[in-house]
Amino acid sequence: MIRTLLNALRAASSLKEVKDISSSMLSETENMYRMVADVLLRRVPAEKIRSEIYAKDKQVNQKEREIRRKLVSHLSLSLADAPTCLVIMSVVKDIERIGDYCKNIFEVANIYTIPDSQARYAGPLQEIGEEITTLFDKGRKAFGESDEPLAMEVIGEEQVIAKKCDMLIKQVLSDTLPTTEAVSTALLSRYFKRVVGHLGNVVSSVVAAVEDIDFFPKAR
Repeated sequence: MIRTLLNALRAASSLKEVKDISSSMLSETENMYRMVADVLLRRVPAEKIRSEIYAKDKQVNQKEREIRRKLVSHLSLSLADAPTCLVIMSVVKDIERIGDYCKNIFEVANIYTIPDSQARYAGPLQEIGEEITTLFDKGRKAFGESDEPLAMEVIGEEQVIAKKCDMLIKQVLSDTLPTTEAVSTALLSRYFKRVVGHLGNVVSSVVAAVEDIDFFPKAR
């Protein structure tokens, strides 16, 4: 959908520039996720990346504001391009939220890391975390290249991961665990689900009609 809208515009150059900035935002949040995953898996100490994580989050927020300014400026010249602007505005908000949840994961990783033989749910958490890393790579390509088949693949995988997260939370709620492990596992499961949910929303802009973005394909 987003490629179709951009190709149909007379003044597409300015909005294509905004699309490029959006793609760079998504790359930034993917980098953030990979960094916090390294902390979570004890590959990198938290202090080594702390300042960079928060710096990247500020960069993502700044790019979101830059895109908003560009879209408002563009709409002042051409209200006919409003559908495309609405799509892009929705996309960048989802990307910004991914950055926020990456920070949340990092905050949990400061007190709890998952490669612990004593942690009952370390295996499932690590599996989900690695699946999200792979999904980011596919999602970035699908969005950047407006690849519809790949976008559909990402959306399908996002729903599978989300169900795994829900199941993990249910198991934790019915289990007896140390407080730190129970709370951290539940929070990580929820944050993982929100990361893939927002990534799925971003990718849905490639295949969904404007009214279905964030809901595709569940709306069908």
